[in-house]
Amino acid sequence: MFFIPGPVIAALTFPGVIIHEAGHLFFCRLFKLQVFDVCFFGMHAFPSTTDLSHLWADAPRLAKKGNLLAIVSLPLAAVLVVLNYARVIWADLGYGIAVGVLGPIAIFKALAR
Repeated sequence: MFFIPGPVIAALTFPGVIIHEAGHLFFCRLFKLQVFDVCFFGMHAFPSTTDLSHLWADAPRLAKKGNLLAIVSLPLAAVLVVLNYARVIWADLGYGIAVGVLGPIAIFKALAR
């Protein structure tokens, strides 16, 4: 494996980080939770291990109650847990590009119709 400087990694993965943090802010505001500080810049694009563990713990219980969001998020959570362990092979770079670049492109194309 070869060395890639941290600033290069940060530059390549920041779009996913911004989308991830904006999602936190969106849902906090949606549920009228107080937000004291927001950080849109970080090192990795995947949701944090803590976020994933909460999602993984709550989604099955809520899915059994028929919560549609939990039913949809459970497979996504499973994929993200696996990818979270794949950080050692730079899987977060691909995720960051997909979420931060390809996602907005798809949204803009859908809105342009």
